[in-house]
Amino acid sequence: MRIFPELTAIRRAAVIALIAAAAAAVVVVSTALPVDASVSSGAGTNAIATTSRIADPSITRLEGVDRFSASAAISEANFVPGVVTVYVANGINFPDALSGAPVAAKNGSPILLVTADAIPDPVRGELERLNPENIVVLGGVNSVSQTVESALAAYVANPGKVTRLAGADRFSASAAISSANFDPNVATVYVASGLNFPDALSGAPVAAKESAPVLLVTVDDIPRSVVSELDRLNPAKIVVLGGINSISEAVANSLSEHTATKDRADVTRLAGADRFSASAEISARSFSVDTPIVYIANGLKFPDALSGAPVAGRANAPVLLVTNDAIPESIATELRRLNPERIVVLGGSQSVSIAVEDELASNIVSRTFTATPAPTISGAAEVGELLSADPGTWAPSPVGLTYQWSRGGVAIGGATERMYRLIAADAGTSITVSVTATRSGYVTVTTTSIAKLVVGGTFTATPVPTIAGEAEVGEVLSVDLGTWAPSPTAVSYQWSRGGVAIGGATERSYRLVAADAGAIITATATGSRAGYPDTSRTSAAVTVAHCGLITSDSTWSSGRHYLSCTVTVAADTTLTVAPGAVVLLDSRSDLTVLGELEAHATPDSPIVFTSRADPVFEPAFTAYSAESSIFQLGAGYAGRLDLSGITLAYGSLSFGDGSVVDSDIRGNVRIEPSYGYNEGHPIFARNVVSARMTTNYPGLMVTDAPDVTGIALTGTDRNTFVGSPLQRSVGFQGVASVPAGKEYILGPGGGISAYVGLPLGSGMVRLLPGTLTRGMVEAHNLVAEGTDADPVIFAGYHSMQYGGDVFSSVVPGKDFTGSALHATDGSDITLRHVLVTGIETVFARTANASDTVSAITISDSTIQGTLNLEHVASPVVERTSLHGRFSECASPESGCAAVVALSIRSVPDITGIKLAGPDANSFTGSAAERSVSLDGAGIPSGSSYELTNESGVSVFLAWPLNVGGTLDLAPGTIVNGTVDVTGTVHANGTVSDPVYLGGGAFGGDVGSGCINCRQPDPAMIVGGVGSTFNYTVFAFADVGIHVREFSLVTIENSKFVSTDQAIMVDGAGSADIGTSYFYDSLPCVPPWDSTVVVLNTWFGTTGGPGSNIDLSSLGGVVGDLAGSAPLGAAYSDSAATLALSAKIGANSIPWAIYECSIGIENPVQIRFPMTPVRLLVSPVSEWRPEIIEVADPRPGD
Repeated sequence: MRIFPELTAIRRAAVIALIAAAAAAVVVVSTALPVDASVSSGAGTNAIATTSRIADPSITRLEGVDRFSASAAISEANFVPGVVTVYVANGINFPDALSGAPVAAKNGSPILLVTADAIPDPVRGELERLNPENIVVLGGVNSVSQTVESALAAYVANPGKVTRLAGADRFSASAAISSANFDPNVATVYVASGLNFPDALSGAPVAAKESAPVLLVTVDDIPRSVVSELDRLNPAKIVVLGGINSISEAVANSLSEHTATKDRADVTRLAGADRFSASAEISARSFSVDTPIVYIANGLKFPDALSGAPVAGRANAPVLLVTNDAIPESIATELRRLNPERIVVLGGSQSVSIAVEDELASNIVSRTFTATPAPTISGAAEVGELLSADPGTWAPSPVGLTYQWSRGGVAIGGATERMYRLIAADAGTSITVSVTATRSGYVTVTTTSIAKLVVGGTFTATPVPTIAGEAEVGEVLSVDLGTWAPSPTAVSYQWSRGGVAIGGATERSYRLVAADAGAIITATATGSRAGYPDTSRTSAAVTVAHCGLITSDSTWSSGRHYLSCTVTVAADTTLTVAPGAVVLLDSRSDLTVLGELEAHATPDSPIVFTSRADPVFEPAFTAYSAESSIFQLGAGYAGRLDLSGITLAYGSLSFGDGSVVDSDIRGNVRIEPSYGYNEGHPIFARNVVSARMTTNYPGLMVTDAPDVTGIALTGTDRNTFVGSPLQRSVGFQGVASVPAGKEYILGPGGGISAYVGLPLGSGMVRLLPGTLTRGMVEAHNLVAEGTDADPVIFAGYHSMQYGGDVFSSVVPGKDFTGSALHATDGSDITLRHVLVTGIETVFARTANASDTVSAITISDSTIQGTLNLEHVASPVVERTSLHGRFSECASPESGCAAVVALSIRSVPDITGIKLAGPDANSFTGSAAERSVSLDGAGIPSGSSYELTNESGVSVFLAWPLNVGGTLDLAPGTIVNGTVDVTGTVHANGTVSDPVYLGGGAFGGDVGSGCINCRQPDPAMIVGGVGSTFNYTVFAFADVGIHVREFSLVTIENSKFVSTDQAIMVDGAGSADIGTSYFYDSLPCVPPWDSTVVVLNTWFGTTGGPGSNIDLSSLGGVVGDLAGSAPLGAAYSDSAATLALSAKIGANSIPWAIYECSIGIENPVQIRFPMTPVRLLVSPVSEWRPEIIEVADPRPGD
């Protein structure tokens, strides 16, 4: 059963009421039985009785803190659990409870009060106690809501139910209640006003006593529903409750029509001058003299009287009305007439004052008991034993009994119970017990037993006490005394800290304070018993856990220290952990250091930080496993750790300042930024790290530390890592830095599986031979220098063959993803004897256009993936094997980006990338994997560079290649895209190995998904004098060669295939009128200022040169290229608006003089080539380009 706190006072009152209800009336009598002093053998005299009258009669009160708890108290005092039915009515309004009172009395049921929308807690408690079979709700949903009705179902015993008796209003509700509970032809019906309650308060108990229904009317009318119920009941008589102001005489007359006789004489009225005299009148008409019980209620409030009405009816007792502070004279007169044995006050002192209660006592007549036996004592009269008093049988009953034990005829203070345990002071004395009987309305009587002589005793069992409770600051410890024999009658306690008594700690329970943190606590219990020597026993010691904030310098001594919650060492505070200490933590009890932690173990006295579930130290602990509750030991903002020789198990360590050396760390280590004493220069050396955590964090993770050089990963001070590849990996994250002027060396020793990330900063990071990094690492100033036998390895995320699974999320068999290095702005990177594998590109990003990488040097290395160089001023790549990784094209029909071996983007000087000679790089793999992308790559003025395939390059992809110096294209070189020349280019093909320029699939499938695609840009853009093309194929481009102004280009023994314009020559008029490419201004527009000399060259697979070369400005160019061709022709353009005179000479005169006289006085003569393209014939060459098979993708050409 649930116990509601609100019922405490109610239950106390209910107990009193139950005791009182057992008696018809109570008179208090006192009887004293003295002991004969001459009797020493235990024999005594007969008891002698005396009587005395006491001032206060027995008056009980049934009350609560409000009308609802009062209704619960009245119910609890009068009804036992398991009642058949409980009636529930609205406690804010009276009609439903009034109508239900006689029904409840008739059925032996209580009435409990609720509000319209809630069941008060005291009523809930009483319903739970009663556990009724049924609950009947009195009134409609406006009185008791459907929500409350539904909630009541929880208190009905299975298979009971909740029903409702209701009507459209209070009148029809009273009719419905009556109809459900009373058969026709009743003897009496009581009629009361449904608009006011005073008359009904006294009448309801009378109706309940007679099992008569109560129906409600108005002052001047009988509601139709009540008329129908009266006719059904057909009563022999009707009693009107109240005067004519409550129910008019007209209504009283009308009521006679509904009696069985239809006689007005059968309708009577119970009334008075006021509600109090009406109450007295109703009582006088219904109850006889010497009524045993009278109930008193406030006549100005209805709830208490209505809750008591069923009880009063059931007890055949009246309810008389008083005010809060007075007893009306009419009531006092009626009380004297009734002469009750007992008075029950309904409600608290706010309803009926204490003064009124005292005045009521004068209306009770005292009587005397008819039987007053002397008590007898049972039990061994030995110190420590329990004596028991038998009061005998008193008459009349029930009777209230109290006890007083005496030693040598003198009352023993506090010995007022039926049983008494003998103490040392009783040894050798005579013990008696006196019984005082009280009953409401009776004179109190006291009788005394025959005396017993007491002897002494000794303890036979004194077990060591035990301490219960959580040993944590703020928690309460208590002593379990164990089972002593015989039991001590008194026990005193003394709590001690470290063997020293704690002042004031003398109770069975002790609340631990801050001074107890980490201390040894014991409790000493001293047992006492009458006639027994005091005996003390001390408990086993317990260690108090630490919890909360440490604000002053503290030392944790050797021994065990428990943390029950997170302990924080405050700023400017030092916690020292002494050698020999064992600190036990778990996931809810971390150790956070904002100040400083000092812990320096010795070989003979280790210091251990471990889990509270560590089986080594706590084998009996079973609440959880050590692995499932990982703690953290860490320095927070500005905190500092100075640890040496410690062991940390089942936890993780984090700090940013201080030193951790020579320690065994069986958990993850995290080194973070700090703003502490040393500005974040952590020392981490000569430790063994064996991470236990199952996350994807490395065994050591360094994050944003401003100076990492104190973390020893090489040399004699290096740390050692043990465990899986993940647990043996070392990570650098964020801006973990090497300061300027410092060098930081990383190597493969100490069991390190791989480095995940590298430190940055202005200082230098050096990687020793055999060092392995996994995934993408950031690099600023980096020197990675291995050897042929032991290279430095940069492996991809999924490259498990190098270092194993260091990420806990590697997909087996998934290679070549991501990048190896992320070069930061201004970085300087040197890679010698390195292996880069399992990646797509070497660099995630070298820099952007405005942040150029200072230098990248790569030599004697192997790169399996794309070497991508971007925005590097002058990179050096030599003696390096390059093998691009080709990814399968998902949708070739849409075109796929090629995966190249070498990608050069926005690099102004590529001459340090060796493609020929003893320092040349080598290329292996498929055509795509051996291709080179030149996107904005440059050969600066004054420099020479050769593109060649001798190192294995399949094709150069130029987008474009900018040539300011001299570019040589070796035999067999293939360039897809555009070469833009402002310097000089020499294409030096041979009969067997021509140079290929343009689009198409020359060089093999480079992964673009397009075999003979045409490019919209020219294959070659040439400006300047002296560029030559020999044994060159221009193919699959809109323009084969675009010649800028004032250029001289020679093309020999070559071929143009699938070019809309084989040769496009810019004239001086390509810009504004009068502007030349090489001159600021001209007085007129010349037709050409460049010359292209073409010898032994074949144009297209069909037709002559006129269809494939832009000669639209040349007149009469026809003929067979194998025969003679015109060397010159007159310029003719019908659209020309300027006069132009041309002097055409023989073959030896390729130039013309142009005279311009527009707008000036004297004509100006300017010498220009007459024709832009001179088609010449040379002796038949050994190479006939027309026989080279080149597919033309354009249908119909």
